[in-house]
Amino acid sequence: MYSPVKRIVVLSGNIDIRASGGRLKLRHGFPLGGTVTEEWINRGTCDVDHIVVLGKSGTISLDAIQWLMDMGIVVSILDYQGNLVTDMLPQEHISPIVKQRQACANSQLQRRLAIWLLQEKLYGQLQTLKGLKFAGLTVGAKQAIKQGTDQFPRFQRALSKCQNADELRGVEAQAGRAYWGSFEGVPLSWKVTKAKLVPEHWLTIGSRMSPKSGYGRNSVSPFHSCLNYLYACLESRVKRYCIAYRLDVDFPVLHSNSRTNRSGLIYDLMEPARPSVDRLLYKFMAKTTLHASDFFETRHGICKVMPELASKIIPLVRSLDPDINRIVKEFASNFKTRLVQAHPDDDRKFRADGNDSLDTIGAVVQN
Repeated sequence: MYSPVKRIVVLSGNIDIRASGGRLKLRHGFPLGGTVTEEWINRGTCDVDHIVVLGKSGTISLDAIQWLMDMGIVVSILDYQGNLVTDMLPQEHISPIVKQRQACANSQLQRRLAIWLLQEKLYGQLQTLKGLKFAGLTVGAKQAIKQGTDQFPRFQRALSKCQNADELRGVEAQAGRAYWGSFEGVPLSWKVTKAKLVPEHWLTIGSRMSPKSGYGRNSVSPFHSCLNYLYACLESRVKRYCIAYRLDVDFPVLHSNSRTNRSGLIYDLMEPARPSVDRLLYKFMAKTTLHASDFFETRHGICKVMPELASKIIPLVRSLDPDINRIVKEFASNFKTRLVQAHPDDDRKFRADGNDSLDTIGAVVQN
């Protein structure tokens, strides 16, 4: 049986997405530069599961939107800083029982789930640090990596003693400083010519904290600018699995829903996968010679990733689907029993047994 390997398609420049004759037409590029690409996708042999749009101009027809949703294809629209502007995902119904159980989860369950997510993240960060290659590093950089690696067992022990989300976030922040501090002195490989020099702070991975924003966004360095693109795509893929497992993304256990249109549970479930994204990008950078033309420094000093390089790094996220699926599935299992299946219609037996009251559902969660 034919089973195509799914891929991520990255569109940049002037975008045109439309359906015609039962097929999807993708057209993108820069007409003035003579680099316009056109691709047709058939329903029967569709091998695309995610389209990432980097362009700021273009059109998508209503027929194309319906075609994409019918085929279960995610569409993510990113700005030039790697922020997720919006996305379109195939919609499924949230299971009413799962939603009620999420809403009624007691503090003990929330604490246990938050600790589990951060333990997964810290374990991933430790593995990523152990995978950093020491070749070409200065003595100071090697010491920073060793110090960061040595501190992680202490952070992992501290997580189990935390009593609330604030304490958990405090330990996570300490681990984050040690983790990203280990990356700062790791050099990147550049092809440098007299005509195309690169800024000095581009020569190494540098600090995760941007002086323009105080955190990871609006990055001034190439590695972290690329990382922002990957994190934005990771967000859409985690959201897709939340939909598949009928979770309500507005019931987080670690993050909050305070920001506009921010669904905290998505950010909770992204945490264990972030170190894997870091590791994928580091491995890509370690074997790639970068060119000054791969990036562009805006007049405000922000480092912008050019479309050609972005098209190479974004598909890396596709390989993380098994890990994302494992995390979301295990999280969702805490709000399901054998009586609550993946589809909301499957709660008939639960209701037939007379267990449809909110008090009963809350009791199941607490047990």
